[in-house]
Amino acid sequence: MSLKYTKIYLVAQGMNIHSEHRVTMRQGMMKPATCQFTGARADENHEPMGTLVLTEELWKEWYGRFDRTEFILGMEDAHSAAEKLVKDNPWIHYGCPLCQMRWGPGCLEEAQEHAAEEMQRLLGMFEIEE
Repeated sequence: MSLKYTKIYLVAQGMNIHSEHRVTMRQGMMKPATCQFTGARADENHEPMGTLVLTEELWKEWYGRFDRTEFILGMEDAHSAAEKLVKDNPWIHYGCPLCQMRWGPGCLEEAQEHAAEEMQRLLGMFEIEE
């Protein structure tokens, strides 16, 4: 059995565990669309971490009503938005949903491969019946 982790798992640390980030530009008096970190799990130092899990499907569901010209540059889809968030904010990292590992810009695939390997390792401890 081989596992693949395709979601984008982001973690925010410190005072930014509930940080909110603009996705679209302000249109007149209308508030811009945003994405926000939620939850509060602890890292290895018992400091809180917020999480944001993205997929292209979720991104389209949340922001599909906006025209491409309304997006902030780099926030047009889940992959580019995740990379922009990680690159522009030193407290945001790609993470693993199973452990405390974190990665910086350009390391999404490495983080996803690690998450799949962690789950494979965890499942390897069990006897799986079909």
